[in-house]
Amino acid sequence: MRVRAKNRGIYGPRRWQPGMEFTLTDPRHFNGSWMEEIKEPKAPAKRGPGRPKKQPKPEPLPAQEKAEA
Repeated sequence: MRVRAKNRGIYGPRRWQPGMEFTLTDPRHFNGSWMEEIKEPKAPAKRGPGRPKKQPKPEPLPAQEKAEA
């Protein structure tokens, strides 16, 4: 669980200053008096492959080649 220190506090072997972010090893260690949980943004849903790209149309033959063909 990711948290941010709202006030000074001690967790583990460190003193945490306001604004510092850290990870709790156990959610039961959360202390609301000086910590706030960081809500991690969810990744956007992946979209499917979509439609295939348009294939270029074959170029029409010039008038001279049409007459010969």
